[in-house]
Amino acid sequence: MPAASFQSRWLPALAWGCLIFALSGVPSLGTDLGLWDTVLRKLAHAAEYAILAALLTRALSPRAAWLGAVAFAVTDELHQAL
Repeated sequence: MPAASFQSRWLPALAWGCLIFALSGVPSLGTDLGLWDTVLRKLAHAAEYAILAALLTRALSPRAAWLGAVAFAVTDELHQAL
């Protein structure tokens, strides 16, 4: 695989995954907005993994990208639990 192909296909997804992983290690990102905090967190979670799946689609088939994003989400939840 040529370097340009790796950079354009995989680097954005890898960078986004690293950002998700780094931010999930922050102890609390609460906003003290009550119910809105929960709603905003859920929407942000859905958006960040949708973006990851879209970026992975550049490097993989749509099905593999979706499965990869789900697998990453599971490992990220494990990371947050530890």
